[in-house]
Formats: sequence, C-alpha cells, structure tokens
Amino acid sequence: MKSQTKLFLIIVAFLSITGAVLAAILPGGRTLIAQDGAVPTPFVVTATPTPRDVFEAATREAELADLISTVGTPTPVPLNWVLATNTPTPWVVTATPTAGNAATAAVMIAQETAIAYTTGTPDPARIVITSTPRPGRPLPTWTPMAVAFDDITATPVPVNAQMPAAFVGKIMFLSDVFTGNPRRPDAFIMNPDGTGLAKLTSRELYDQAKERDHYSADGRYYAHSQKEQSGSKRTQIFYDDYVLGSKKQLTYFGAGVSWDAAWSPVEDLIAFISNESKNDEIWTARPGQQPAKQLTNNSWEWDKGPSFSPDGQQIIFMSNRTGRQQIWIMNKDGGNQHQLIDLPFEAWDPVWVKYGE
Repeated sequence: MKSQTKLFLIIVAFLSITGAVLAAILPGGRTLIAQDGAVPTPFVVTATPTPRDVFEAATREAELADLISTVGTPTPVPLNWVLATNTPTPWVVTATPTAGNAATAAVMIAQETAIAYTTGTPDPARIVITSTPRPGRPLPTWTPMAVAFDDITATPVPVNAQMPAAFVGKIMFLSDVFTGNPRRPDAFIMNPDGTGLAKLTSRELYDQAKERDHYSADGRYYAHSQKEQSGSKRTQIFYDDYVLGSKKQLTYFGAGVSWDAAWSPVEDLIAFISNESKNDEIWTARPGQQPAKQLTNNSWEWDKGPSFSPDGQQIIFMSNRTGRQQIWIMNKDGGNQHQLIDLPFEAWDPVWVKYGE
C-alpha cells in the first residue's frame, strides 16, 4: 500500500511539472482542483486502528471527549488530505468453549454484549480462529480384554475389570505357545465348541475365574487343600463355612494327597485332583458323605484341572492322553470322556466361566 501511495505522488508531481493537466483524481473519487497551474501536494494520513479491547476503547473515548472540550469539535480535513488504506493487524482468537451450564452461558452472553456496546461489532475479516484444545484430563485409552488368536501382535496389557458378561459360558485355559516357558503361560478363551479362540491380554480374568471355582454358588463355602493335623497328616480337601465360621474336612485319603478343588454351581458337589490311585486323576465328593468317587482312571496318563459347566452337568479337565496336554470333557459322573478340541499346541488348567463377578 505504501508503494501505491508513493507511485500516486510521483504521478501527481510529474503532471504538475509538465502542466499536462490542471486537475487530479484522488482516492475515493474526490477531485483535486489546480490553482494557478499547480496541483497541491497530497497529505497521506493513516486511519486510527480499531481498539484491541474494551479498555483501549474506553480510554480513547475519554481522550476524545477531553479534546473536544478543550479545542472544540474537529473541522473537516482539507481537500488534499488523503486517507491511506489501513491494513489492521488480524485478531487471533481461540474458539469459545461450550458453556457447561445455563448460568455460565448467561454470563458469557452478558460479557459479549458489553464488549459490543463499547467497541462495536468486530470485523469478521480480521478474526482468525484457532482450535487449540483446552488443557485437561486426557481421555482413557480403551484396552481390549481379548485379542483374536489370528491377530495377536501386541504385548499383553494388564486390565482391572469385572468379568464381562460376554465371557460367561466360555472356557479359559493356559498355554505357553507364545512364551515358550511353561512357568509363564498366557491365558486364552474360547467357546465350548472350540470356536472363537482368542488370547486374553492379561491373566487377571483367568485367575479370577479360577479362584471363583473354589466357592459354592452362594459364596458361603470355600473349598481348598491343606495338610491335616491328625490321621495320615496328608494334604486333603477342606471347606470353610463363612456363615458358621467353621472348617470341615472333605477327603480322608491315606495313600495319596488331593488338591485343586472346584465347586459345582448347582449343588454341593466338589471335583478335585488326587493321586490316591498312583496317577493324578479327577475325583468328586460331597460334604459329609464318604467315600469320594474316582471319575478318571489311567495307566500312565494323568488328568488335572477340573471345572464344572454352568449347568453343573459336565466337567472339563486337562489330559495328556494324546501325548500332549489338551482340553477334555466328561459328564459329572465320569461318563462320555472325550477330547473337546484338538489344539495345535499344549493347553492346560481349563476353567469354565460361570459367574460375571
């Protein structure tokens, strides 16, 4: 804009010297009339910039009122005073956040109204709005509870969550297919028919379901193993009664020990492991009833990790009868024993999820 003004002055000076014209057209359409054959030199002035805020506007109003009271009302500017085009500095503002409630909205409207009265309506051409977000608490990142077996790429991430309702009725188990270390296995989950195989991102939910299996459905009884203080002094199955505050013994084996108890969700029937018959086998027993019942019987193989189905009619367990550890299933009385699914890797310690807690 300065270069345009300079060019205008040069043209006027040139015309004045050569006497080619006796008049010149000023910006805004005004005509500058020559007197005595000369064109007056224009005076270029800039416009007063728009106040930046309400405080600057108030200050200017006070200064103007004081000036008028002192020297009087300003007279029109001479004809040869030219108002240069003013390019004001743009205002960069952030987007106004949405009001949190009606009271906040009312205050914001009152504030904007006051600014409009004192400074006028802002020129939209000068306003540049940015979308810089307000600092605050970051949103939580969702962590999946299971990863499809074919999509496993991430490192397991611990979670703290209640058992999802979608997991109830599914079967969890352990495997070292990815770690290569039986002491550090991962937890997996699948449907009872072996479909929908997925790897859990944490062992927390598996451990939670496994621990819940020790309790009766109503949570009153808790079955566990401990060494008896008399008799054979072997490790036996006991159960605690949290209502009466008592502890009772369930098994009384003399040749072997018993451990890993799982309570039926529909009756007082407890499945567990015992090597009373030399091998590790699946047994069941009822509180106050003897003897315990042996469900599996192998020559060299061993069966472990019993867990009842949600309806209490079947028991899943781990067996190495095929030469590697796999998930098997049978009726609660030991009938119809068969492999549930032939996984391409070893799997053990299954638990049938029965509770969403």
